[in-house]
Amino acid sequence: MRRPIVFAAYLSTATLLVLAVASADACTSIMVGKKASLDGSVLTSHTNDSHRGSSVVLVTRAAEHAPGSMRALTKRRDDDTGPMPRWARVATGQIPQVPKTYG
Repeated sequence: MRRPIVFAAYLSTATLLVLAVASADACTSIMVGKKASLDGSVLTSHTNDSHRGSSVVLVTRAAEHAPGSMRALTKRRDDDTGPMPRWARVATGQIPQVPKTYG
């Protein structure tokens, strides 16, 4: 009778340890709808809770673009040759630029 209790205790402890470790490397998303914000803005945020995440904010200045202008598309390329991971952006294509950006 004692053997099933010991096994259940062991299994419960192992499960809790796995869950504790798994949840430590998780991401966080926060979203606010237009009815939940004071001025009707829709907000979204996401964090990558790991050292390998690339936390980059790209700001586009206000500008008017000529018809037919294109915007470059890039993707991240990992570079693990140094003591800490680095990233580079590699061009993958282009899409039409919008007529006006607001910054």
